[in-house]
Amino acid sequence: MSDTNQKNNSQGKKLKDDKLVQVLLLSSSFAPIDLVSDILRKYFQMDEQIIEISMITLYERGKIVCGVYPKVIASDTMKEIGKRISKENYPLSCRMEDV
Repeated sequence: MSDTNQKNNSQGKKLKDDKLVQVLLLSSSFAPIDLVSDILRKYFQMDEQIIEISMITLYERGKIVCGVYPKVIASDTMKEIGKRISKENYPLSCRMEDV
């Protein structure tokens, strides 16, 4: 087995064995609609109809579940979202919770 195949197999096994977590987006009413919808589209591949429903829920309840992922993927996604939120400087955050 080549090194690449071994690496891919070990990464696949790691993802398979990784604990599932849900990723939540937390907001206040001060976060711009464009920023929230762009994050939902770019990082969670939501379509416009789901984005609209999710944004209504986010503004009414202050949080939404964006998806359920292996912890390693959720962590990487949250890092990217964190960079974006820091750059924009709005009261929006992301967190993981056990499923």
